[in-house]
Amino acid sequence: MTSLTADWTGAVNGVTFGQGTNYRWRPTGFSGLALPGFRTTDMSRGPQVAGVSSSFDTIDGRLLVFPITIGRATATLTQQNFQTLKAAFKPSTSDTTLDLRVPGMPETQMLAYGRPRGISDEQWEPHGRTMSCVASFLCTDPFFYGAAVAISADSSSPIPIVNAGDASTRRCTLTVVGSGGTPVITNPNVGHITFSGALSGTATIDLDAQTVTVASASREDLVDPSSTWFTIAAGTNNVTFTGCTSVASSTRPAYH
Repeated sequence: MTSLTADWTGAVNGVTFGQGTNYRWRPTGFSGLALPGFRTTDMSRGPQVAGVSSSFDTIDGRLLVFPITIGRATATLTQQNFQTLKAAFKPSTSDTTLDLRVPGMPETQMLAYGRPRGISDEQWEPHGRTMSCVASFLCTDPFFYGAAVAISADSSSPIPIVNAGDASTRRCTLTVVGSGGTPVITNPNVGHITFSGALSGTATIDLDAQTVTVASASREDLVDPSSTWFTIAAGTNNVTFTGCTSVASSTRPAYH
């Protein structure tokens, strides 16, 4: 996470923009904080029945749009800053993070995961020292995330993993210290991760990437096919474990 010290600022790919920077948000502000749209599987109940039959509703991606003004003492400096901003928001084929600090957000600074979508609507003043544009960032994961909350290695089951947000989060890693037994990690009523064999070393489970790492090596083969990768629901999750010495966790709360 980039440390943002002022409200109305953001940061992506090493460039901080907004209040007090060379990349000012225009008075019109920015958009994208509202709840994104839904992908639904609703079906008509028939020509003579009102309403629809609802099924699974999935939140779609979130598009953050930042109108930005760059104004420097010379046209050369303005152009240089513009090229820097273009590089920061260059479209990418892989996800990155965007930090955002806005008054009234659930936490002082929030984190979004997604992909820059480039610069558009470029407009230059005739003297060349001021220009405006629009920078976009697609949150492929539609939730905002707070600071990671860590729980040290605990040998007592269950461990209370708290998600202070209002949405379930997958942004959680579990560090499992083996005891030579076969670990089973369970979030009651949500899911479980059952190992297929004994664990003597330390395994790191990434609930978002759905990976298991042991001694820096990928070991998804240790996960039994019966496992159901779980999320960390909003509130307190009393995660139980057996067949191992201890479990530690690091969790980012998720917000709509």
